[in-house]
Amino acid sequence: MDDLLTQCTNPTVATYVKTGEVEVRLTCRARDRAEAEALFAPLEVDIRQRLGAAIFGADDQGLEERLGELLRARGATLATAESCTGGLVGERVTSVAGSSSYYLGGVVAYDNRVKQNLLDLSAEVLAEHGAVSAQCAAGMARGVGRRLGASHALATTGIAGPDGGTAAKPVGMVYIALWEADGDQVSVEEKRFTGERAQIKERTALAALELACRHLTGSV
Repeated sequence: MDDLLTQCTNPTVATYVKTGEVEVRLTCRARDRAEAEALFAPLEVDIRQRLGAAIFGADDQGLEERLGELLRARGATLATAESCTGGLVGERVTSVAGSSSYYLGGVVAYDNRVKQNLLDLSAEVLAEHGAVSAQCAAGMARGVGRRLGASHALATTGIAGPDGGTAAKPVGMVYIALWEADGDQVSVEEKRFTGERAQIKERTALAALELACRHLTGSV
């Protein structure tokens, strides 16, 4: 988008970097709303073509609103299992009015005993791979999805810091999993985030919402 950022004069294009997302803002001078929208229209089409699936919403729509929109359209439901995020994914999902129509609930499974007892994660998985692993994230997502009877489930596990990191599993390493009841399929992504503890937790929660949105739109 470099040419748009430097060459467009009316409308102008600017980017604003936020935690976990980048906002593209269009601003123009016009006599009325109709003229402004006419000026915006071709530029918005151009930007959407360039950025494609990276765009998840317009105006004030965040990832949580977009995810709710997608779940409602499919008559789907969501459950969450969280370790390192401590409930942030569920908090963002439930910040949307009407989320009770698709969000069933979640489990904050910080201790491994909770992962085993409530999410049916096997002791063998924990012993062989550890709590911060793709296998653990997948098991957590599948476990909470089945327990709560959801069509989709998100899980997060990782090391938010500032302590607990190792050479093999440094602070900021997280795993995010999405389970889909149809076909009993699990997708897992590994992320390496930087920043303070709160930033890592927030970025993980946003990445989880994004993962679900990408799968529901088929843009994985």
